[in-house]
Amino acid sequence: MASENDRLKKIVADLQLDKVILKESLDHLKPKA
Repeated sequence: MASENDRLKKIVADLQLDKVILKESLDHLKPKA
């Protein structure tokens, strides 16, 4: 059970990281002058 929770936490962390990277990439593509 613990290992399943760790696996889910890792997946959620990876998804959050992806969102941050995506947001930063979009900010880079559309710089706010």
